[in-house]
Amino acid sequence: MNSVNMPDDKLTTQAIKQLQKGNFNARHVRNFQAYKKQANQNALNDFIFKFLGGKNPDPTDKTTALFIKRVYLMMKGLSSHGFESLKIFQTGDDEKLLVLSIDQKAWLRFNLKKTLCAMPEGIISQGAANQIVRTTFGVAINSLWDIPQDTSSEAIVERFFKAAQKGLLLGMAYAIVDGLLDIKNNPGQMYSEGQKKEVFEFIRNLLSGNSMDRNATPLGKMAFGKIALELYKHVDALPPEERRPVQTALLMLLEGQIRDDKLEQITGLTLRDILISMAIKGGATYLSGYLLGGQPYREENLREFMESGLLGQISDDFHDCRKDRDEGVATLFTLAGQCHINPIETYLSVISYLAERFKDNPYKMSALGEAVYRPVANCAETLNLLYDLYHLEENWNQDYFEYLCQISEKSMASGASRSHYSIFANVQRVCEKWHPRNRDLATFHMDVIDPVNEEVLLSNPGHNPLVDTANYSLNAGGKRLRPILVMVMASIYKIEPARAMPLAATIERLHTASLILDDLPAQDDANTRRGKPTAHKQYPEWNAQLAAIELIMSAIEVCANGLVLQGFDADIVNKVVYYIANKSRRLNQGQAHDLELSKNPNQAMNDAEYLQQLDEIAALKTGTAIDLSIVPVAMLAQADESTIQGLQDFSRRLGILYQVVDDILDCTSTPGQLGKDTGIDAKNGLKTSVDILGIDNAKARMNKMAKDIRQDYSALLRQSKTLRDIVEFIVTRKK
Repeated sequence: MNSVNMPDDKLTTQAIKQLQKGNFNARHVRNFQAYKKQANQNALNDFIFKFLGGKNPDPTDKTTALFIKRVYLMMKGLSSHGFESLKIFQTGDDEKLLVLSIDQKAWLRFNLKKTLCAMPEGIISQGAANQIVRTTFGVAINSLWDIPQDTSSEAIVERFFKAAQKGLLLGMAYAIVDGLLDIKNNPGQMYSEGQKKEVFEFIRNLLSGNSMDRNATPLGKMAFGKIALELYKHVDALPPEERRPVQTALLMLLEGQIRDDKLEQITGLTLRDILISMAIKGGATYLSGYLLGGQPYREENLREFMESGLLGQISDDFHDCRKDRDEGVATLFTLAGQCHINPIETYLSVISYLAERFKDNPYKMSALGEAVYRPVANCAETLNLLYDLYHLEENWNQDYFEYLCQISEKSMASGASRSHYSIFANVQRVCEKWHPRNRDLATFHMDVIDPVNEEVLLSNPGHNPLVDTANYSLNAGGKRLRPILVMVMASIYKIEPARAMPLAATIERLHTASLILDDLPAQDDANTRRGKPTAHKQYPEWNAQLAAIELIMSAIEVCANGLVLQGFDADIVNKVVYYIANKSRRLNQGQAHDLELSKNPNQAMNDAEYLQQLDEIAALKTGTAIDLSIVPVAMLAQADESTIQGLQDFSRRLGILYQVVDDILDCTSTPGQLGKDTGIDAKNGLKTSVDILGIDNAKARMNKMAKDIRQDYSALLRQSKTLRDIVEFIVTRKK
């Protein structure tokens, strides 16, 4: 495919080059200081367009001037007090800043972070953080419109904060709906169509005001479900007179998004269907923000919101047409062939129509220029794709550029640029760095579980019965805690997930091999594991024994070979393999001590000595298993010896805690709840910590151990919310 050449006209070429750099304005080039001075005005243009779409403010009007001044002071007030990522504005203005209180900013920070922690990595990388923060403050800024001039600063700040709270709800709802609809054809359980429908129905019932039991649905186990529950909590806490408008606004957003997702299912789809759907989807989003900002709904404004929505949607779809095509998303540009239309001609027709409609509104014209900027900045790649798809003639190139540059010249005369990138792009950058280590455990699990499950299974082209048995045990379910720990540590050390995957497979295979051996008649003699018959019950005992050896050998293979193939230094990989082998011997030693104690239950030990022996066995077995999931990752990252020692101590104590929780669950749960036999230790003549201390004292010991771990390893745990969640999971788990 030949690349698309730039037009020959020097002025047009210069304009496009400046657009590509993000510096386009009426004179094409301005110095950076002038650009920064314009940034605030550009942000207001963006917000007015999106959240005051039904108004046509006059820049010379006192109300408009007062609105701009208040927004400017509010933004500077946020910036001067260190609100994250809003530091583009300089301080030192003589005007009295409108500053949120410490508690108000703390509420916003806490709940923004809580929402982001529950979002999958793929959605964050698509700009969700930027979207949520912009929506939060867009609604809040909207609330500052049309406030009487003599209103006190305190009243303005309170109104702004309440609107920001509602804006966060809109951002949360948008993140859930847009995120779920963007997930296509994923076979993972967390992404099943049934679960998507469950979340949508939950939100629809919530926003329709229907009574429901939030505990009757397992949403808390799903990443998007957790955001839905947070949305429920915040909406339910609103006063009745505020709750209904919020529910109505969010319901419009939900239905608009879902309607657009079903576009390709329409029989006899036409261009009119596509444009109406785009207008409803985008317009519902803008109208939601408008209403949540406390502005009155007027039916005559509906057309303006639909036009604003159409512009925003067609610009986004044009810019993202390659990604949308690859992901199977239905848009004007991916459905054009089905409808026998030329998408570029349609785009230019819409832009031309809107330019005529917006010509008397400088704010909307600025937004139009910004929308036009996006395909211009990415023009060559986008045009090549569309030429290829729709067999367009080359003369479209010249006409396209000339027309768009005329529109840009006209509409961006106020100096508008990609304002939301200027102010909020840092939000996205910071969140993309912060997010991988701070996902909720449920979200982290959802992000990595499919590739982990795929990686741990052994390939079996020759139908080896030992591999069948090994895969049976690997497929038996379970928490996958150890490979998840590997991936969490990889996120802390900034190792790409794919590069850590061989290590995750190694640890899970070794762990599963140990479970097969533990369950054998000569050891624990267990009948069920993870809710299914143990390997030696499902297959002959000799087969189970050899399958365990198969898993151990394959674990060494995938570790030694897989990590080198992922680009790690061979010497470091050798050290990791040696470490895993050495620690696995300690794990084996722990099982031997466990069996020896069970075969000789009448050894002369008092309760304190017996408890110490149990702790040592737990450290050798469970502690070592956790160690194997944590320390090798640090070794791959070439951590120093003191760090390695700290991680080893952390693993040891976490392993003992894990076993104490196991003892409590064995006493308080049924086999059906645990997915395995209970009372095995008692059957084998072993006492547990519950037998020695009693259930209440055992629980008190568990809580103290967990508290001490959180305190003693706070520096480590601060690096990853996911790791903190794993500690909590170990304490609060039910199986």
